[in-house]
Amino acid sequence: MHQPPLFSATLFTLFSFFFLHCVDVPQSGPVTAGDIAGLAKAPDPEYDPEFEFDYKMIAVQGGVFTMGCTNRKKSFDSDECPHLDTVETFKMGIYEVSKYQWMQVMGDNPGAFSDCFDCPAHYVSWFDVQRFIKKLNKVTGRKYRLPTEAEWEFAAKGGAQGAGANLLYAGSNKLEKVAWYNANSEKKLHPVGQKEPNALGIYDLSGNVREWCEDMYEGYPGCPIPHQMSLTRCCRGGSWISTWFGCRLSERMGVEPSGRYLNMGFRLAHD
Repeated sequence: MHQPPLFSATLFTLFSFFFLHCVDVPQSGPVTAGDIAGLAKAPDPEYDPEFEFDYKMIAVQGGVFTMGCTNRKKSFDSDECPHLDTVETFKMGIYEVSKYQWMQVMGDNPGAFSDCFDCPAHYVSWFDVQRFIKKLNKVTGRKYRLPTEAEWEFAAKGGAQGAGANLLYAGSNKLEKVAWYNANSEKKLHPVGQKEPNALGIYDLSGNVREWCEDMYEGYPGCPIPHQMSLTRCCRGGSWISTWFGCRLSERMGVEPSGRYLNMGFRLAHD
């Protein structure tokens, strides 16, 4: 039966998005305007002199590296064009922010697997994470932030020294050693830091949850992206429902910043 033009156009848009950015688009709908308004009304935290945010970080020495897909052993996406990028020295969280750490700051327990306090905080939007960081910095007097996409990939590749290994995943060419993904996760999150770390001693960069980055999802030099994706935010790394393809070091994705998904969380950076 012939479909109306509007239906066909909508179907084509969804079809195109799926094949351009679909390795494992997570499974929950975005938050509503009412949800965002509710976040804006949430009270600021009161200072607690006994509050201690125990979050381990490691210094990543800056350098110049080739960002994008340098290992085409299996396959690659069209938005992964190799190019030189420069990263200044910064600090990166050794682990993804956990549910317990989120609860210390925000007072709620988002997402599924509510009894796994050492699992990554997930089902949090980019906007939720920004509010978390604002509260955390007010209480601790620090200046935590999300890593940029370049910082994330530089750290995941092992910094200036590790990048020369040209690995497919963060820390190994054997994904099961370093990541929880669809073939070994048993369809659930796992506590942070249970797999092997990468060369810098950072865990779960290739699996468990995808991680929000600070910057907008933009095309690399000579590597454009669809215009409608330019207002999304970058997320990197694989997750517990990702295929091996979605766990590759160069895999990147643009996601609506108000979206909350069961396989998306974050880790923190600091200058």
